[in-house]
Amino acid sequence: MQSEDIKMTVEDILGKNSDFKKHRICGEFATFTVYYIDGTVDKEVLSRLITDKLKNIKNLEKAVEDGTIPFCSAEKAENAPDAAEALVRGKAAVEQAGGSTYVFDVRNMQSRSVSQPSEENAVKASKDSFVEEVKTNITLLRKKIASPNLTVENIKIGRQSATTVSLVYMSNIASNDLTEKISDVLNSIDIDGIITPGVIEQYFSKNLFTLFPQTVETERPDKVCRSLLLGRAAIIADGIPLAYILPATAAQFLSTPEDYSGNFIFASVVRALRYFLLFIEIFLPGGYVALTTFHFEMIPGNLALSIAETRSGVPFPVVFEVLAMLALFEILIEAGRHMPKSSGQAVSIVGALVVGEAAISADLVSPAALIIVAVSAICSFAMPNQEFSNALRLWRVLLTVFGALIGLFGIVAGGLLLLLRISMIESFGVPYLAPFAGVKKIRFKDSFAVIPDKYNVFRPEELNTKNKRRSK
Repeated sequence: MQSEDIKMTVEDILGKNSDFKKHRICGEFATFTVYYIDGTVDKEVLSRLITDKLKNIKNLEKAVEDGTIPFCSAEKAENAPDAAEALVRGKAAVEQAGGSTYVFDVRNMQSRSVSQPSEENAVKASKDSFVEEVKTNITLLRKKIASPNLTVENIKIGRQSATTVSLVYMSNIASNDLTEKISDVLNSIDIDGIITPGVIEQYFSKNLFTLFPQTVETERPDKVCRSLLLGRAAIIADGIPLAYILPATAAQFLSTPEDYSGNFIFASVVRALRYFLLFIEIFLPGGYVALTTFHFEMIPGNLALSIAETRSGVPFPVVFEVLAMLALFEILIEAGRHMPKSSGQAVSIVGALVVGEAAISADLVSPAALIIVAVSAICSFAMPNQEFSNALRLWRVLLTVFGALIGLFGIVAGGLLLLLRISMIESFGVPYLAPFAGVKKIRFKDSFAVIPDKYNVFRPEELNTKNKRRSK
């Protein structure tokens, strides 16, 4: 394509934009035209390293090759769409009359600086978190894993947005089958653009009709690095301050990086407590409804009399009490999530007064039902992953309904249905319940219990890694 054609085509693509700028520079030996989008380039760098040197240049291509223009990230634009795409990404294009067109990375786009994680608290760990700039996020990973085996493959996704999505993995650890499958999924995405995290989740969730998340989202680079060293892969998209770890298993949602930051005995107790709280969160409301509705004789005498006394003035059945309180707690959680931080405490105080004192004083709910629902809600807050906790909260409602219909038999049936549903989920060939099910050998160490890295020398069997030993 001739230079004049490129010029006219670039202007035809971007000329209607008020921030599209072009400057003609008549040098001693040749004439050049500089294109850029105002506000996206560092004009000082553009002037000092590029435009000031054009006045004494005969051939732009030769000047780039021999270093007369000392810019390491110069690329030749083969056609007008390439040049236009580079401009909207913050680069500047230099066209020589009758010659080639080159683009230079002189971006000066405003971006959020690296800060502490806002959703995942870091106690004894690094205080950095991912930002919206994919290059910055990759740099954070390379600072922690300074290895040539850390591989980054970039793919542009989105017909309109052309979003850069990076597949990150350890080439000497992650299985080729895993990386090829993830790469195939990325290349199959054909949409207008990736703006929200949910787009990536949809394409990497094999079964969309399940409540449980099939990708592990995190804003912490240290969590991603540990997963990469175990043989997993990560997806990082430009404009999204999160990373997605694949494949995902239920055990990952019940562990945190802090489990490996302190005494492993205490960390094991805390992790075991999370499993216990998971059980309490799901089954406590339904169990209470089943016992008080169908199996009152199973409750100890004094406790049964106390519950009956507190319910003497309540006009609603037990199941209505519990479901209404669960719904009210969900409303408070949703309201607090979307309220400004300055108003968050007010919502909590008003909710506690209305839900607690006022409801009991008005004999709308019994104290026992309120305590049961509150304990279950607190247990849900103890889950490290919010998406996983949301799925458990919805199943908690279903089990409560089962308990109200056929008592403890309904609770057992609902629990088996939940277990069956989870066991049917796979993430890139890895069972969701691994390493507790779906593997040759059930593994409780470093899953239910925390094992020091000194003794935990083998990588997870279900990941089918190239190197089975972590020391290699």
